Amino acid sequence: MLTINELSIDLGSFHLNMNTKIRPGLTMIVGQNGSGKSTFLTGLTGFYDEKSGTVRDVNYNSKPLSHHTYAYLPQEMPRSLLSVKDFVELTTEKDSGEMLDIFNLTDLRDARIETLSGGEFKRAQLAQIILEDKPILLLDEIDQSLDIAFQKHVFEYLSTLKDKIIIASVHQLSLSLKYADEILVIKKGALLSQNAPQNIDEITLSDAFDTSVKIRELSGSRHIIL
Repeated sequence: MLTINELSIDLGSFHLNMNTKIRPGLTMIVGQNGSGKSTFLTGLTGFYDEKSGTVRDVNYNSKPLSHHTYAYLPQEMPRSLLSVKDFVELTTEKDSGEMLDIFNLTDLRDARIETLSGGEFKRAQLAQIILEDKPILLLDEIDQSLDIAFQKHVFEYLSTLKDKIIIASVHQLSLSLKYADEILVIKKGALLSQNAPQNIDEITLSDAFDTSVKIRELSGSRHIIL
């Protein structure tokens, strides 16, 4: 279990303060742009630890969270001249064959990272950090650049990794309702709600996004209507 006793970050005009517990499974973070999704994920890594006003008291299985236990995928990552295969294997000595297959990159294994589309690069990044096989994955806006088919493919795969703590921020509310084991709703640096998808209500989402959000059942699934 990941226990966030306190994560407090002061960025001048923006302040984040959160405490919660996150269990193994796929936890997805939703909220407006600027609500603190990225700050929360980045803050968990210790990026802001040297900044005045930062408090990070975060434990994994009762021990302080360290870089040995998590892999972090930021929104933006610089490209390189490496081949896809070498990039995926960059942070580990493991063979990348299975990950290349899972993320439909086998035919691109010898292509240079700099030549990939945004979606292909995102899949290569995911393959890289999952290959590291760390118990915690921190994924910032992983739906960005992925087309609909690969969004489905990626989230269905992540949903199978039940032994890992996966915390992923997303733009699309519908993805969280369909694939998450638990949803964190954030507004202005604070946690509004932490619930299973079936327990997330319209009032909370409408508050978080400052607009009317309706949830409708269709073919056994919950869908967002704005």
